[in-house]
This record gives sequence, structure tokens and C-alpha cells, in this order.
Amino acid sequence: MLTRLHDLLRLRTSPPIFFSAAALMILFVITTIVFTEPLDAAVTAASDWLYTNLGWFYILGLTLFLIFLVLVAISRFGRVTLGPDD
Repeated sequence: MLTRLHDLLRLRTSPPIFFSAAALMILFVITTIVFTEPLDAAVTAASDWLYTNLGWFYILGLTLFLIFLVLVAISRFGRVTLGPDD
């Protein structure tokens, strides 16, 4: 049945991957709509814990990523064209 729907919609994806991802997204959206207040409290508590206990790791990770980007930009890989030739 999902393969026929996949062909009817003319999708260029794998049916099991597409429909399982779509089902998870729909389930997540419905859950957040139905349980707004409990999820808000849980996300707030989780983010407070993360900022308190792992804030240093977040800053370190972003700093290392920024250093990596600068090193790539000034190396020979910084001249690689990512788009089509003009």
C-alpha cells in the first residue's frame, strides 16, 4: 500500500524511510500539541540542567568548531567551489 502511495505521489525517495520519518514527525507534532505544558516543563528543566552542567562543553565545542572553520578557510580546501561553474 505504501509503495502505491509512493508511486502515486511520484516521490524520489525510499518508501520505508520516507513514511517512517513522516510518521515520526506527525507523532511528534501531535504529542507537542496535546501535551504542551508538561513538555514545556520538561524541556525547560532539561535545558537548565544542560546549561548548568555542560555549559563549558558547549562553549568549548563551538570554539573548536570555529577554529576548524577558520583553518579550512585558510587552507587549500578554502578554494573549493561548492556551487556550479559560472
